[in-house]
Amino acid sequence: MNIENIPHTAALAVTVRNRDTLLFEGKALAVSSYDAAGPFDVLPRHTNFISVLKNMLTIVTENGRRIHLPVERGVLKVSSNRVEVYIGFGDKSALPDFD
Repeated sequence: MNIENIPHTAALAVTVRNRDTLLFEGKALAVSSYDAAGPFDVLPRHTNFISVLKNMLTIVTENGRRIHLPVERGVLKVSSNRVEVYIGFGDKSALPDFD
C-alpha cells in the first residue's frame, strides 16, 4: 500500500480493543485486514463499512509505523472517518506487535 499520497490532515481516528483492554487509540493513515472476501484497506474518508475480520489487522500510523495485531475473530466498523475494531474477545494473546 502506497501511503505517501495520503494527506495527514485526513487521518483516521482508530480505536482497537478486546474485551479487557484498549489495544490502540490514535490517528492512522490506513487500516488493513482480511474478511471473507479477502484483503481490504480502509483509507481516510472511507465510506461507512462493517466487516467481520480474520487473520491480521494492520494499522499504519501518521508517522508511517505499522502495527500488526493477530485477529482470530473481530469486527471492524468505519463511520465518519472513525474506525472502531473489536478483536480477540477474551483472548489475551491478541496484543500488538510493533514494527
